[in-house]
Amino acid sequence: MTLDELIENTVEETRQIPCLAGRDVINEKKGDATAKLQADIAKNRFAVVIGWSGFTNRADSCKTCYGTVTIFASVFERPVVNRKLGGDVPTLLDAAQEIAKALNLYTPAPRQSPLVLKRISPVQEVASGVVACDVEFETSATL
Repeated sequence: MTLDELIENTVEETRQIPCLAGRDVINEKKGDATAKLQADIAKNRFAVVIGWSGFTNRADSCKTCYGTVTIFASVFERPVVNRKLGGDVPTLLDAAQEIAKALNLYTPAPRQSPLVLKRISPVQEVASGVVACDVEFETSATL
């Protein structure tokens, strides 16, 4: 399984999380993720981006590159607008927790190691009025 396939399968699984119903989950590798992210935040007050942030090789003595890959789900929210709606509208922390629970031990493909939750980063302001946090997972992969 390529890293792109691993991410695409994780995007599809993330779309199944009930609190994200009706919201787009963006694959970092597809097209212009930054423009799509900005459009989603403006339109939906909320966005999720899935990608990978690193690969550590564990196979020093053979030609095959086998190691650990870090998968992330970055959750973005415009809280002043999003929380004004009230009701069942998920907040950034609601979504981060649901993503962590849903994807922990998720197996993206047969014979693929499951994703293992590593951490949920602190919430930070990333742009004027927009906050974000990352939910990070690790899994094994062969390049």
